[in-house]
Amino acid sequence: MSGQSAIERERAARKAAEAKLAVLEQSQKYKDPAVGLVVALADSADGVAIWDASQTLLACNEAYKGVFGHHPFVEPGIKYADLMDLTYQERMIWPEGFRDGDWRVSLKDRRTSKTMPRIILESHDGRWFRLQNRHTATGGTLSMVVDITKSLAEHRETQRQMIEAEAASRAKSAFLANMSHEIRTPMNGVVGMADLLCETTLDDEQTLYAKTIRNSAEALLVIINDVLDYSKLEAEKLVLHPETFDLEHLIHEVVMLLQPTAQDKGVDLLVDYDLFLPTHFTADPGRLRQIITNLLGNAVKFTDDGHVLVRVTGLPVSDSTEMRLHIAIEDTGIGIPPDRVGAIFGQYNQVDDVTHQRGNSTGLGLTISKELVELMGGEIWVDSEQGEGSVFGFHITVPHEAAPTRLRQIDTADLRSVLVVDDLDVNLTILKKQLQNFGLSVHCALSAKAAEELLAQTEVDLIITDHLMPETNGLEFAQSLRAKKDKRPIILLSSNPLVLRSSDASKVFDVVLQKPLARHALLSSLDQIQGRRPDHKAHAKTLNLTVAQQDTQSSSDRPMRILTAEDNATNRLVFEKMTKDLNVDLVFAHDGNEAVDLFRSHKPDLIFMDISMPEKDGYTACREIRDLETRPTPICALTAHIDIEAASVDHSARFDRTLTKPLKKGQLLEMISEFRPKTAAPLFSLPQSALHQADKAG
Repeated sequence: MSGQSAIERERAARKAAEAKLAVLEQSQKYKDPAVGLVVALADSADGVAIWDASQTLLACNEAYKGVFGHHPFVEPGIKYADLMDLTYQERMIWPEGFRDGDWRVSLKDRRTSKTMPRIILESHDGRWFRLQNRHTATGGTLSMVVDITKSLAEHRETQRQMIEAEAASRAKSAFLANMSHEIRTPMNGVVGMADLLCETTLDDEQTLYAKTIRNSAEALLVIINDVLDYSKLEAEKLVLHPETFDLEHLIHEVVMLLQPTAQDKGVDLLVDYDLFLPTHFTADPGRLRQIITNLLGNAVKFTDDGHVLVRVTGLPVSDSTEMRLHIAIEDTGIGIPPDRVGAIFGQYNQVDDVTHQRGNSTGLGLTISKELVELMGGEIWVDSEQGEGSVFGFHITVPHEAAPTRLRQIDTADLRSVLVVDDLDVNLTILKKQLQNFGLSVHCALSAKAAEELLAQTEVDLIITDHLMPETNGLEFAQSLRAKKDKRPIILLSSNPLVLRSSDASKVFDVVLQKPLARHALLSSLDQIQGRRPDHKAHAKTLNLTVAQQDTQSSSDRPMRILTAEDNATNRLVFEKMTKDLNVDLVFAHDGNEAVDLFRSHKPDLIFMDISMPEKDGYTACREIRDLETRPTPICALTAHIDIEAASVDHSARFDRTLTKPLKKGQLLEMISEFRPKTAAPLFSLPQSALHQADKAG
């Protein structure tokens, strides 16, 4: 439609009607009101009538008579009640929605009320009118009847088009969601098998092929996710779901997800979380995770050496329980050309030319991140110098659970001085701040050789060393100390998961920790070294997984029992191969019915439940298991849906966790490790050479 919309035209008509009624009231100044009416509104396109105090028609124009089909009885002198009876009997006109009902009493009573709201009238010949009445100063009534047939038809057409557009938008979203699910299901087999293939013995050419398959598949999944999210943002259908979450833990989870890619490139991933910042905030953790993953993934992608650092700071908002969070991702990568910085958050920046410039291959990820940050009421920015690296950052203001507090200091009676060995200066700075915050004296060395020289002249109670360092690595450094009968406790920091599961590590190191290091995991390890029970089990059990510690937790040789419900044969094979090195008793259910039956007979310690299965879906099976269980059984939902809001959060089913396909081996093993009962045997039984193989691979 062109020109004014139907709503605008109706509003203009209403204003004109009001003006005409005002003129009509002025016409009553005439000695004979009918004369005034004829003079003022005889040629009006809207129907106008004037009734006296006894509700007798004094005068009306031709347009008013036309509402009633110019019936001969619609003339001055007719009573209002008689006109209503005539209209009802002849079925000439009726109030909207009262075609088959007797509406006369309600319209007659309406004349005696103090206010007379507008009503819509429908005519037998398909016309529509808006009736507007007003009491006059002499006790009579002014009536204005406006023909709204055309404007109403246009309004309804507009509504119809809006409904169709919304239906089309919903259909598009449903189609995209369904297609993403259908694509991700076979992609689970592609990515999973490619991951497993990369872990086998391959020559250089085969390794290149396997990694290319894996990387290409993961890139395709990113595109699928971005297209669905962008369509939601474009349609303004994306809704945030705030909840309380642990920000520091969330960041470490994202870092762990990207750790294999960074490790393959020799890039260090670091986290610098403000020591005085609280960890629990209220926001949408899923969308915040998406923003950080996009920014961090970009940084890793465009950094070939050096490091990528996630820095988290915050300032309290005065007179409020809110915190202004600043999250920045700093890298030592290729940087962005000056002429590309301004367009870096623009749409469809997806042309990756041969120069591999960062500003030309960000796709929709940065655009979506910008939209999400702004949806949260924040702002995103970038600062970059070509060849010198980049800093992508954003800030949002969110409520926090408690006031900022320092982590407690440890008992320094037996542990006063610590030596930290790492070839990366920024990592030394982060660890030094954390340890000093615990009340410890900290010495730093950039190499094993410098550390040995420092040990010869400085009293140290604890040694913390990085794993992969030039010349002498962390394992070789620790072995040389043990060969000299040095019995001081040594903590190894490593980004290689194989090291964490190696029995060799427990012979040399007192504790092995995953990099980057969470503050609570470090504090827990210091407590462990001092012989005290850790205060933060949740972090210790996922980040501190040496075989020796697992042995102390076990009181039985029986393997952990795992039930996996999965109807897709390829996905079952991927799951089986990902867990083949674990000491577990694994059984598969092919559908929801079989899952419930196997729950009764197998009595699993942990259940992985696919959501979309024939016969009985994962939601229903989970609810039935909850009704049968005598003790809580951890159940993790497996889903190929990327719309977590609709697909994997079903509160009535009461899932404990959710994993999205394609499955990542590291995430799967971490989930199993988290829920391994103390009565089950250790999960890992690797050969003695595992640590050396992992060190060589790193």
